[in-house]
Amino acid sequence: MEESIYLNPIRPQPFDGGIGTSYDGLHEFVDYLPGTSIRFWYTSDSNCYTEHWHDSMEIISCERGYYLSDIEGVNFKVTPGDILMIPGGIIHTLSPMDDCHGYVHLIDLHFIKELKSSDSIHPILSHPIFISQKERHSLNLSVGSLLEQMRNEYFSDNNLRELLIYSHMLLLLAHVVQEHFTSARNSLRLHTTRQKEYIDKFNEVLKYLSLHYMEDLTLEQTAKHFGFSKYHFSRLFSKYTTYNFSDYLTYQRINTAQSLLMQSSLSITEIAEQSGFNSLSTFNRVFKEKIGCSPSKYRNLYTQI
Repeated sequence: MEESIYLNPIRPQPFDGGIGTSYDGLHEFVDYLPGTSIRFWYTSDSNCYTEHWHDSMEIISCERGYYLSDIEGVNFKVTPGDILMIPGGIIHTLSPMDDCHGYVHLIDLHFIKELKSSDSIHPILSHPIFISQKERHSLNLSVGSLLEQMRNEYFSDNNLRELLIYSHMLLLLAHVVQEHFTSARNSLRLHTTRQKEYIDKFNEVLKYLSLHYMEDLTLEQTAKHFGFSKYHFSRLFSKYTTYNFSDYLTYQRINTAQSLLMQSSLSITEIAEQSGFNSLSTFNRVFKEKIGCSPSKYRNLYTQI
């Protein structure tokens, strides 16, 4: 991306700074507004962005025309009023079509991992979330309103813009997660009391997995440990986390590996072992499959920043 994307006269940046977003292979280094971990812009260009990924969450909202986005083989069409949330670390494309106008919001959410409730929140936010104006009208209204408030703060002269934007972002995420749990309860036809019981139980499950993911866990063992049948546990697990059991363990292990690659001097072999992979070849294959580059390449990207 070039610097001109930040210079749209309709919504000019609040102050100068930034040289444009840069790439290293598929990895896009987000050029945040100086002194912050956010970058918003109003876009009316026709440039198509091929496969790439970045650490920040990207939220697309369309005002006119439409966007096309391919995210891990799933195609999304974002029409006026729709909102698409793309988690950090996921390979995707973005193509504005038919004289498309809209907003791109990029925001670093690494702090979410520090929250005590992140075990139950993070899995839900690790998949693309498409909030259709027609099909998810209530959530669309609340999220759209919060995005508008975030943009108003961003494009203002308020020096507290980042603090205010993050406060709105937390509320936005709460709306998204709560809607997910409500939908899961309704699809399972659970009474509100039983829903709370299961949410509490699965918070325990996720905390257990966050402590034991590096072990050779199985679905059967974990279900028995928490007093569920294999079938019932598997069904509830996928509804509440959006992952099947095996994929969730992989998700946890890859997250751990990413943190170790960025923050430690351990060897790639040691990181594979501490992340719960039983062989280096499996680790290298799965990491590249999920992240788009090898573990050593990923480490090099961060040592260059």
